[in-house]
Amino acid sequence: MLLHALKYVKKQISDFHLIIAGPGDISLYQELLIQYEENISLYNFHIEAEDAYKYFEVSEFVVLPYKDASGSGVIPVAYCFQKPVLVTDVGELSSVVLE
Repeated sequence: MLLHALKYVKKQISDFHLIIAGPGDISLYQELLIQYEENISLYNFHIEAEDAYKYFEVSEFVVLPYKDASGSGVIPVAYCFQKPVLVTDVGELSSVVLE
């Protein structure tokens, strides 16, 4: 899980910044979100298509840590913003992301 990996990231890059954007149940992750709150900006709501650019423009890369997915519209949008994409190997995600 992405949030669990932050302890390894923090050892290498102490001043990293993670943007978590989009709706979802975050109740299981409250402890980790608090632990890394100085490194995380959380936007836990539906993001309208016309506002999505704001998140892509400030990102160096996009991470999709899906547990289950058949595909994602986020990938082509990230590519339009020339952002590399990291995905979990579920569904067809890895077929549209170069290794």
